[in-house]
Amino acid sequence: MTVTEPQETYDEGEQAGDLNRAIGKQVKVLRERAGLTQKELGDRLGYSEDLISSLERGRRTPQREFLEVADELLDAGGLLKATIEEVVLRRPIGGPDVHKEQLEQLIKLGRLRNVELQVMPTDRVEHAGMGGAFVLLTPKGKPQAGYTEAQNSSRLITDPEEVRILAARYGSIRAQALTPRESLDLMEDMLGER
Repeated sequence: MTVTEPQETYDEGEQAGDLNRAIGKQVKVLRERAGLTQKELGDRLGYSEDLISSLERGRRTPQREFLEVADELLDAGGLLKATIEEVVLRRPIGGPDVHKEQLEQLIKLGRLRNVELQVMPTDRVEHAGMGGAFVLLTPKGKPQAGYTEAQNSSRLITDPEEVRILAARYGSIRAQALTPRESLDLMEDMLGER
């Protein structure tokens, strides 16, 4: 089966949002855990190797069809969760038109049944994610893993104690962030302000 590649609506090179990068990192770690190359994953899903690479780097916005088939093939457990800082959502990278499209795409992704998107409000003086971004993966039937990336350096974390600390931190982040419904409402309000 071949899935149609999603169309780019704007130059997504440097303008990809944090959510796209987080989802891309999740796909990359799950793909590597499955022992697949980008080409092998692309072949199995009906996508090109270049598209898989772009999605993993957050340069392309993953479409619903891709998320659904990748979730099943990579045994991701049916749910993608992400928390993003409000300040990132308010930053109009790429100009007003690109910013509007980014918000619209995030709202669309946030409405998917297998995606939970939460926003960490700017008015939180401190929160558990102040130490930097990370991805926590919980593949069905396999141990959790963590993934961090900073300054072009990435690290896959498989040590159970380190993963346990990341999982606890992520639980705190989710508790401190807006609920998924409140997060969607905030993004819709931001879109209405434009």
